[in-house]
Amino acid sequence: MGTNGILCARTRTVVVRCCGDPLAQESFAAGRGGAGVLPITHNRAHRGKAKIKARLIGDCNPDEWELPPKPKWLRWSTYNRYVERFHKYEEILDEGVEELWAKLVGSNLFSDK
Repeated sequence: MGTNGILCARTRTVVVRCCGDPLAQESFAAGRGGAGVLPITHNRAHRGKAKIKARLIGDCNPDEWELPPKPKWLRWSTYNRYVERFHKYEEILDEGVEELWAKLVGSNLFSDK
């Protein structure tokens, strides 16, 4: 196999890469095309938020905190970096909600017809 494609496990054919992201390439090779790239980004955002929360939660109740407070053992610069990444992931997820809402409103799902 050359550097211009990847082997699709399902069809056993070489598929051209859709972008530099390996997960997007797997999505493209699985036949989901460009539409499969968007959920991967949101899945990464959910996973990233969960990893940050798990690392910071310590002895706190996970249900009480969306973003836990800084643990005593963690440096402020590291905690601030986690907070910035957490908010970046929230922005990604908020954009996805806005796109979904626009699609739902545009699909005449809420019309009286």
